[in-house]
Amino acid sequence: MFQPPVSLAAVRTAAPVPLISSGAFRGPHVHLRPVCLLPTPSRLQQGFTLTELVIVIVLVGILAAVAGPRMFDRRAFDTRAFHDQLTSAVRYAQRLATASQCVVQVDVNSGVANGYSLMFPDNLANCNGPGATFTGVNPVASPDLSGAAFAATAPAGVAIAGTLLFTYDPIGRPSASGAVNVVGTDTRTLTVEPETGFVH
Repeated sequence: MFQPPVSLAAVRTAAPVPLISSGAFRGPHVHLRPVCLLPTPSRLQQGFTLTELVIVIVLVGILAAVAGPRMFDRRAFDTRAFHDQLTSAVRYAQRLATASQCVVQVDVNSGVANGYSLMFPDNLANCNGPGATFTGVNPVASPDLSGAAFAATAPAGVAIAGTLLFTYDPIGRPSASGAVNVVGTDTRTLTVEPETGFVH
């Protein structure tokens, strides 16, 4: 059936047509698909790839081979700790000599096997004079106020290679210079420089 065209004015003044009516509206149907927010089986089954697993296994193996022995070997810590302790002791001897104006003897692996000790001269009345003797009569007291002598030996598994036997005079100069090695899982060197007595 032919229908005459509808003017624009008639469209503007016409009553609105409801979108949903009892069969009067014959427009295209719109189908809305429900959105599923739950994970689908394909998402649940995702995981690591074979390449990623192989890389993780290789990294764990490298860490176990390199870091594992060091973590369970106490000698690595003992070597570093004893080297630092020995360095502090020699530096303390230099400071003590300048503060007390007395000669201080440093014995590393000489009279003390695999250890060290600090000594004042036997004659404290002439402690800064030449020709002082050291027989262990006046050991330097430990600075921790325990009253014990400032001496120690290396822990098990750590050894001192070489010897040092010298004195610091009242102005901090060493009577001799040299170096010793603290040997454990690795080797750490302690050096006393001539003239200045610098320890490193």
